[in-house]
Amino acid sequence: VGSFCGWDAVSAEELLPVVDPSGRGTGRLVGHFHIGEMGREEFQILVNGNVSQALCPAALSTPGRGFLCGPQPAEGAASWEIQGFPGQMVEVIFDENAEDHHR
Repeated sequence: VGSFCGWDAVSAEELLPVVDPSGRGTGRLVGHFHIGEMGREEFQILVNGNVSQALCPAALSTPGRGFLCGPQPAEGAASWEIQGFPGQMVEVIFDENAEDHHR
């Protein structure tokens, strides 16, 4: 959910599981959105589309940076920020197997 959909969880695209060639799950989820006319968007990841279960950074951050927080209520929580060209498609990948570089 994010600024690209007016923070409306119902209209936000769902992150879908990525499967390997054998059909097994990879532990990664992927979704897409387009950058709006302002050239920037913010987003959070909702667990099962639930606004009370948002995954987000500890503070406004670019993807791949900062500490992951949550699940927690989306309202008032920080978000990731993407900047780019208006109309540019952004791919968001959540990888539950990613190495924690903050340990």
